Formats: sequence, structure tokens, C-alpha cells
Amino acid sequence: MRAGACGLVLAFCATLGCKTSAPDVAEVMPAPIPAPAPEVAPAPAPVLVPALNEWWRDAVGYEIFVRSFQDTDGNGIGDLKGIAQRLDHLVSLNVDLVWLMPIHPSPSYHGYDVVDYRDVNPDYGTLADLDALVAAARERGIRIIIDLLLNHSSDRHPWFLESRKGPGNPKYDWYSWRDTAPSGWSRPWDGAPVWHQLGERFYYGLFWGGMPDINIANPAVQAEMEDIMDFWVKRGLAGFRIDAIRYLMETPDGQNADTLETHAYLKGLRKRIDAKLPGTLLLGEAWTNAEDQAVYAGEGDELHLAFSFDMASSIVETARDGVRSRLNQMLDRSAEAFKDRGFEAPFLTNHDMARVAREMMKDPLKLRVAAAIMLASPGTPFLYYGEEIGMVGGAAREDENKRTPMHWDATPKGGFTTGEPWWPMSDEAKGSDVATQSADAGSLLALYRRLVPVRKQNLALRRGDQKRIDQKGGKGVVSFVRTAGDERVLVVANVDKLAVPAFQIVVPGKPEVLASEGLDMPPTSDGTNLTIALGPRSFAWIKLTN
Repeated sequence: MRAGACGLVLAFCATLGCKTSAPDVAEVMPAPIPAPAPEVAPAPAPVLVPALNEWWRDAVGYEIFVRSFQDTDGNGIGDLKGIAQRLDHLVSLNVDLVWLMPIHPSPSYHGYDVVDYRDVNPDYGTLADLDALVAAARERGIRIIIDLLLNHSSDRHPWFLESRKGPGNPKYDWYSWRDTAPSGWSRPWDGAPVWHQLGERFYYGLFWGGMPDINIANPAVQAEMEDIMDFWVKRGLAGFRIDAIRYLMETPDGQNADTLETHAYLKGLRKRIDAKLPGTLLLGEAWTNAEDQAVYAGEGDELHLAFSFDMASSIVETARDGVRSRLNQMLDRSAEAFKDRGFEAPFLTNHDMARVAREMMKDPLKLRVAAAIMLASPGTPFLYYGEEIGMVGGAAREDENKRTPMHWDATPKGGFTTGEPWWPMSDEAKGSDVATQSADAGSLLALYRRLVPVRKQNLALRRGDQKRIDQKGGKGVVSFVRTAGDERVLVVANVDKLAVPAFQIVVPGKPEVLASEGLDMPPTSDGTNLTIALGPRSFAWIKLTN
């Protein structure tokens, strides 16, 4: 949902970290891992049972801004061939789901204002290049999804150019027009006007005038968008990340966020996509609190996944500030809010936020404990390109500084391009590049390469429920148990700057350490209480067996 353009949404961006230039979906692979039967437990609402073809429940995702990942032709702009060239880096991370930010033709650098939904931005390559990338990724067990802009298009899109001609045009009602700007309508986050004058009429555009809202309530528009989805799935894409999903449909009186109409539309879309394109992922950007995010699951009949913004900020703030209360509260709220913990898509930061390494003031221990908590969380976790090497991005507030070119090596242009980068290379700390960290067994990159496979190898970490545990002592310690059937993994993290001497956690089972850092003593158990000691900003993932 984060979008805006040409300085029109600076107030919003100042508080939420969104885009300031304009706002911001396969052949189904075989043999997905069957979902385990859910545990029977008393709950106020029924537990939703995952479908067998929901492959994303075992995946780890990776977000790529194509323009900044790898340039292959020396023009300073990343391209699809560059991603294909770097797929083995993703393999080294055990990533098996890639989300490409908008790849369509667009007048803006970020691409969230689309002018053609069935083509590739010529800056990035061709449809043939995309086909080659999808095929190369599939050979490595990696699925690719793309951004889908259902909420708005560019004002240069042929649909809008036709629509603006007036009521007699077949595309007129593909957008929303009024003779006068109705009162009582505004942007939810800053109160700015949403009706934009064009001649003697006004059109609706939530984010800014250059991105008019598509009238998704129109059945013809819905059919066209689903045909577009079919087009891309038949080219091998595995699904779509749907931008600005909270704002898809408005009410006549001007309510434009989280409407019942939006939820009704998503139920219909999910039913049709599941029937026509089974195994196609619908991932939503619902930038809101956990309770409202959970509503987008419906009764298991709306989105398959939604990004967990509330959880992301809780993890980052807890690791940054060394205060556990925010995350503890978030863990309790999430347990209450989500009927299906697999609906969540945890992450640390994304393309609309200051990078997590900047949030942590480049503190390596804070970065490591945040990564450990996030990768042990329920749902389908996502990394943002460069996060695995601790990139901080640019210092200025522009959104471009959150999306700076990737650092592959320690050369001045970072191995990103042989030309001039489209945006200046960020001033990163020495060693914040893939080549240097690949040679260092103690690097942040090495930690990610170690933790992701552990997650993949343990059903409780991939698909398990989550329950926060109160421990006896351990100031600064957050602990929770992930459970899937008979498999249990205890996750313990000390976010404090001081070591925690031996303390107890009331949890039965024989401990086996799967991964850890700063573990001051092997954990022991008397059958009921587990005793553990942790160094500053440290963690342990511990398998518990009966």
C-alpha cells in the first residue's frame, strides 16, 4: 500500500516510511510437502486446516528490487538477466520463493504506476528474459511471484486514456468519475483529497493524481485482471503480491480502507483463482495492525498470506532497544488474532522502510538476534535483498535510499554494474558485501545461510503453532515454543546488552540445540524445567523431545 508521488505523500511517508515517488501478482511445481494435521486445542474460533497444495507454508521468501540487484549490460540499471546470474546466491541462502517488485512498463523508477500489465519494463529486459529467469529459477527449486497492482494504474495507461474521454467510452467506468468532488472523502493517513480534477470532471485516486484508482468493482475490470493473472501464471509465475490491498474498494459515503466490499471481492477472487489456477499464491500487503491483518484471511477463503507489519516493527524495536515487553505483547496479540499462524508473512523491513541495519545502528549483535527471532516466527518469512549482508542503504529520506544497489563485492561499484549506477552506491561498512562475507564463517551472511536450512529441516519451525513462555528470571529474554504435532522447538532470545546468568523456563522435554549464538552453557532439563544461560544479544533454537 505504501505509495505516493512527487512529494504529495511526504506527510504519510514521514510517519510510515512509504514511497515518496508513487505507490507502490506458474506452472505449479510438483510435490509440495503435505500440511500436518492441526493440534486439537480449545479456541474461540475454529482452526483453519491448510490445503495440501499450499507450498508457500514451507518456503522462505526474498524480495528483489530488480533495478538494484544486478546489471548485466553496463547501463547502471539492474535487469532480469542479472537476477538469473545471481540465482546461486539465493540457493546458498536456501531461499525458494522470490518476490519481484513491479516489472511492468512504467513512467516511474519504482514501477508502481503501470502502463502495461502484460509486458516487461524495457529497462529490465524482455518477456523472453523473464521466461529464461523463471526456467532457471525452477531448475534450482525457486518459485517467482510478482507485484500485481489491482488498486491503481498509471494515468498514462491506455485504459485511463480511454476512460478520460467521457461517459460514452467503453472504458469510462473502469475508473471512478464524478461531476463534482464529493465531500467527506480523504486519504485515511493524512486527510489529503482523493478526487482530482481533469477538465470539468473529477476522478478518484487515493495515492495521487498520477495513479488513478481502478474501479475493481466493475465485473469487466475483474475479468481483465484475472485474465492478466492467467497470462503470467501460464508463463511460469507462482503467484502475486497484491499491493495496497486495504484500499481496493470504496463505499458510496467515502470509506476507503478495509471495506466489506473489499473482503467480498477477495473471497470471490480467491475462489476463482483456486479453481482455475490451483497452487497460485495470493500474498497481500495489508499495512496495518495484526488484528486487522488477520481479517484478510477470512475463513481461509481470502488471501493465502499477508505481510506481518505489526510483528516486523515489534521484532525490530525489541532487538534495537533491548526491551522485551513490546515483542511479548505482540506474541500474545498474534496468538489471539490469527486462527491460522501460517497466514503470517514475517519480515524485518522492506522497500518502504529504513533498512533494519540502519535501524540497529549497524550493531551486529542486534542484527543477528533480530534475524534469529524473525526466522523462527510462524508463517512464510521474507528477506529484503541486502539484509543478509547488513546493508544500511542511503542516509537521506528519499525512498531511493531504501532501494540502493546491491553490494556483491568490495569494489567501488560493488560488482553491481560496470557503468554508472542508476542511484549512488550506499556508503556501507567495510565487509558489507557478499564476497567478503562468504569468506567469513562468522559473518551475518553465514548466519542466514545457517539458520534458513535449520528452519527448513524442522516441521515445527515451518508450520508449527506458537506459544509464548514465561520464564523464571532472565531479564531481557523472550521465549516461545513452536509446535507441530509431536515436534517442538523452543526459541529463546536475550535482547539485552548484558548477559543473563542461568535461569529456568518451564517447558518439558530433553533439549537438543539446533542453532545458537552466545549460549553460555549447554541447556539442561530436569524433565519439567529447562535451565539455560545466554550472553548479550544472543539466542538459541532448541528441539525438545519427550
